[in-house]
Amino acid sequence: MNGTPRPLDELTRRSAQWLARSAAVAERHTAAVVADPFDRAAWEDVHAQSAALRELAAELAARHPGTRHPGARHPGDLTDDLLADVFLAAYLPAPRLREPAAMAPSHRVNHRIVTALTDAPEFAALHRET
Repeated sequence: MNGTPRPLDELTRRSAQWLARSAAVAERHTAAVVADPFDRAAWEDVHAQSAALRELAAELAARHPGTRHPGARHPGDLTDDLLADVFLAAYLPAPRLREPAAMAPSHRVNHRIVTALTDAPEFAALHRET
């Protein structure tokens, strides 16, 4: 109270930078396309009803065995997440991509793939049809 810093105040000040870093890491996303829960539910429904999509995910996971990320539900998580992003990019009326820095490092390749897809001239025609 006399204006001199107390040891706890100094410790709090010094730890703030480390606490901020851990919070930033926790907020990283695995989905490149911003979607609400209803849009995600639409993807889950399509995925559940389409054996071809599940087979494609399994085939991609088998071809690219490094597609498992820490905490993965199953070996094809990165490919499943990529397929979800591709679906949502075509499904949403005005798909919006996250900033690459907001993506989990393990999923930045998905962001690059979806960005290339949505920037392709052929995507506009596909998007009009879906």
